[in-house]
Amino acid sequence: MSECIYINNIDSTPEWKKILTTVIEYSDEFAIVFPNGEYDADNPLLAGMLDFKNLPNISVSPWPNMKDSSVYRAELNDTSRNLILNYTLNDTFDSLWNFSLYKGDLEVLNVADFSECFIYPDPEVIMLVTQNGIDLSRFDKW
Repeated sequence: MSECIYINNIDSTPEWKKILTTVIEYSDEFAIVFPNGEYDADNPLLAGMLDFKNLPNISVSPWPNMKDSSVYRAELNDTSRNLILNYTLNDTFDSLWNFSLYKGDLEVLNVADFSECFIYPDPEVIMLVTQNGIDLSRFDKW
């Protein structure tokens, strides 16, 4: 697999909003990870769960990377795009812990641990982000 572009802290990256909005418009599916169990407003890993759980056509399956967690996956539409943007581009502690954006079956972006971003080497994503004036060469490779 080719190297991906790694941003170690999206909150301190001025280009983050432009990167996310570009990639989310290109993408057609999303997946978000939440721990299983009862909703607890004090658990930051559950931020957004109730909103995403109630989206139409959401599929839920076990997440193999962590015991007792599930992946919520669906097609991106205006509602889900806005939810992701609202939870990700805010100045509160209510942000998404782990989510991915897809074009077809290809993962093009992943945010993990609230603030780490991996942009996968999809030529069209790289071109779109670069056309929006973002120099991706300044970021680390993973």
